[in-house]
Amino acid sequence: SEGELTKPTTATLQRIFEAFADIFMGIGKDQLGQQPSFSVVETLEHPDLYLDSINLVAFYRIVMKLMIQVGIVDFSLKDLIKPEYARLRIILSAVINFAKFREEQLAVFEEFSRRSDELVEQQTKLNKRH
Repeated sequence: SEGELTKPTTATLQRIFEAFADIFMGIGKDQLGQQPSFSVVETLEHPDLYLDSINLVAFYRIVMKLMIQVGIVDFSLKDLIKPEYARLRIILSAVINFAKFREEQLAVFEEFSRRSDELVEQQTKLNKRH
């Protein structure tokens, strides 16, 4: 909603970025929530204390990869933990521009892919005939 965008919270951003990871990277929410296996954490006295932090850092790393691809190279953990409206607006603009560009280029990619398949099929026929 408009209120969630003007006064963003960490939970709101997590939902938004989970959707982006799914759409652009093919990483579903179930994959984002998987507990990483860290043998070092298990050796600590109270490993439960670190699980939330580890999950947050793992989620941040995935979102960071996406942000670099969309042109937000200065994305930081602060953008997830303490979101601000002005910064969120910049991030969402970059993602929207990326989505539009991706959609435009998808038609070009599909045409080249179709043509490539035709050429492979033609080559197979010629090899059989030869």
